[in-house]
Amino acid sequence: MSVVVAALIIGMPALAFTLWRFRGRRAWLAAAVATAAPFIALVLSFVVFAERWIEVGAFGALTRPLSAVVAAERAPAAAMARLASGERLASESYSTVHLLAFASGGSAEVYLGNVNAGGHGLASLYWRTPEECLDHDYLFVSVRDLAAKLAPVCTTVEELSPEPLTAGKRTIGALRFYRCRRLKVAEGAFSRVSSTATLAQ
Repeated sequence: MSVVVAALIIGMPALAFTLWRFRGRRAWLAAAVATAAPFIALVLSFVVFAERWIEVGAFGALTRPLSAVVAAERAPAAAMARLASGERLASESYSTVHLLAFASGGSAEVYLGNVNAGGHGLASLYWRTPEECLDHDYLFVSVRDLAAKLAPVCTTVEELSPEPLTAGKRTIGALRFYRCRRLKVAEGAFSRVSSTATLAQ
């Protein structure tokens, strides 16, 4: 809202001057340019100085989705720094799964663990059998509190130190990490393929 007000404060004098200075068709064309210019400038400044906009809170509620942008930039390095030997990366977010897989250059095994009843990317649950998922350790990456959701499918769950998401001096969220040791339930959350034992019957 404050951005719109700022654009109007800048644009209205420019519009008034344009209508006074020009006549006829040229007036309307010049008025359109004068009115649009402040909005274009503000949009460009938001793109270039996004973290500064978040820091000053200029967009209010509209800045909150940008925490996802900051998370996307920092999640791969933060996850790899916490990944233990033999662990697989996982997330309940389909977007995060693909981000981590891409950022690792294919070197990390990344799994979708649909423990939060998500509705996207569920096709990947048919890529692996339950046997391929069971009894392995996973490092879950999320912006959500998943401890209670992971407890039924992991033998033990340990929450690690979070990664603060900041823009300038303002904290806009945190990446959370969960160490899921020895996955004990894969059906549903990690795989929707029938087990190999069932297929063999």
